[in-house]
Amino acid sequence: MKRIILTLFALGAFAFSAQAQRTSKQVSKNAIGVRFGDNDGPAVAASYQRRIFTNNRLEFDLGVKSSGREDAVKFAAVFQWVFPIENGFHWYVGAGAGVGYYEHNYRNKYYGPGNGNGNGNGNGNGPYYYGPYDDNGVFAFVAGDIGIEYNFKFPLQLSFDVRPEIGSDSYYENNIGADIGLAARYRF
Repeated sequence: MKRIILTLFALGAFAFSAQAQRTSKQVSKNAIGVRFGDNDGPAVAASYQRRIFTNNRLEFDLGVKSSGREDAVKFAAVFQWVFPIENGFHWYVGAGAGVGYYEHNYRNKYYGPGNGNGNGNGNGNGPYYYGPYDDNGVFAFVAGDIGIEYNFKFPLQLSFDVRPEIGSDSYYENNIGADIGLAARYRF
């Protein structure tokens, strides 16, 4: 019985080692590029990935977002586990955290139901508007990450991921956001 257990353990270790070597060869040591995300408005980030273990890497993103009512700068660091699928495809999952700074600039934001008579008193008889309002601050967040990527035979990587975030302050509506991203990176 001991031989069977040792044999199964040795076969499992061999299979894991072969998988780790295959992953190591396919996961680039470094990748740098751009990530286009969307968390309540378009954003663009400089993105860098660094392999740190056989099938693990760190991803760092520094992004900016500018829309008609909001400007923000955000830094995220995510630890990822990478798993090969086949023919250059990988899927990955991870967790991380980040910080940022935002400026909200509300002008005439609509806040109420109305019947269209336009009296604007907010008692249900017409729409009402909240006048100019500015809000800014620093926020922090924790995030999960799940995605898929394709590594071309030449040094280009394309990826698509979803990064749910739980954050502080009023940057996130109800303290929750979903950053959906598309990235292109040069692998080296």
